[in-house]
Amino acid sequence: MLKRIKNYELNPSISIEVLEQAKFNKKGVLDYIPQPKLCFYEQLKDDVFLAIEIPTNENSIDFNNFNDERNICVYDENVNANYIPFYNSKHLFPYLDEVIENYNIKMNMLVEQGILKEKVKEYEN
Repeated sequence: MLKRIKNYELNPSISIEVLEQAKFNKKGVLDYIPQPKLCFYEQLKDDVFLAIEIPTNENSIDFNNFNDERNICVYDENVNANYIPFYNSKHLFPYLDEVIENYNIKMNMLVEQGILKEKVKEYEN
């Protein structure tokens, strides 16, 4: 069975100071998101990293321009691109399983710190 990869949104009550205390900084890897931004970059396994980039205005967070599909990625430094199996694999293999497990651990940590909230998907009947 495939592990579940959750979706997230920013907690609207966070501040730049809270992000900086949680190891977010101004150095980013996602070229398609213009500055200014605060970034979180943590290794998941080998050359695969979790990259989160949060857009900012002068001294505040730009909540309107945050989208988890655009601002959160699992990045493969070997190929300088998203780690494709994380997004497209229909079959679990040990390496991917470990990447997903570590992703969920890091994201749960950010939820516990009050930075992210798990996104609740609304389904129509």
